[in-house]
This record gives sequence, structure tokens and C-alpha cells, in this order.
Amino acid sequence: MRRTVLILGAGASCPYGFPTAGELREIIVQHNKEKVHAAATRMRIERNLWPEVRKFALARHGDAELTRFQKEFLLSQFPSADAFVQSRGQNFDVIARHLIAAVLLPCEHSSDLDNDWYQSLRNNLLQAGPAFAKGSGIGGQGSGIGGQCANLDCL
Repeated sequence: MRRTVLILGAGASCPYGFPTAGELREIIVQHNKEKVHAAATRMRIERNLWPEVRKFALARHGDAELTRFQKEFLLSQFPSADAFVQSRGQNFDVIARHLIAAVLLPCEHSSDLDNDWYQSLRNNLLQAGPAFAKGSGIGGQGSGIGGQCANLDCL
């Protein structure tokens, strides 16, 4: 059996209201409010996500670690949280995962995965049979962060 691996960047989910890597960076560093607002508008998020994201991060990491992460991420000029964390070793691994999850979870709850290219991909993969579809995580049960937990408390 031939195996296929799909490696998708953050932009692959843009049609579904998820942020690009750059938008995710803007939301996390909170440096340019106009860019944050533009990202939220494109993502179809009607409320300001930052208070929820900040509260979640503060409860797990404290103000000093959150502020340090934001400042160093901003000054690093890395275009994505992944690239930034890879450059820093394990120093910011956990807080980065928590911040990313806290931003993405509301997007996942409001996303519509039944339109655009995901639906075509999912349908084509499901035609390959149940062995492939089981656990594939493509629009099915258990996909993504929201498929595994109902709220951020599971992280």
C-alpha cells in the first residue's frame, strides 16, 4: 500500500476562518492593533480573542513569562511561532503551544469544513476506504484540537 503524507501550512485553512502564520503572530504579540483587528475580521471572529487567550496563558505561565514570550517573539522577526520556537530550543515550547491552541480553538468551533478544498480532499480520501479514513483527522471525529477537547482546560 502506498502511503501519502500531506504537509500543510497555516494558509491552507484560511478559507475556513483560521489565521495565517503571520496573523497568528500578530494576535500573539499584540503589537499592531490594526493588523490584529484585520486578522480577526478576515477570520470572521466578532469578538476580541486576546482577553481569553491572555487569561488562559496567565493562568498557566504568569505575566512575566507571557510578556517575555511576546517581546522576544516580536523582536525576533521570525514570521511564525514555529520558526521562533525552533530557534529558541525548548525555552518557549509549552507557552507557544498554549497560545496557539488558545487562538485556534475558537476558530475551530466556528469553522465550516464542508466547503472549499477540504471537502473535496476529504471526499476523495474517504473513497479510499475505511482503513484510510479511520483516524485520518480530516474533517472527521477527533480532528484537530477541538476534536479532542471541548475547551482549553484539556491542554
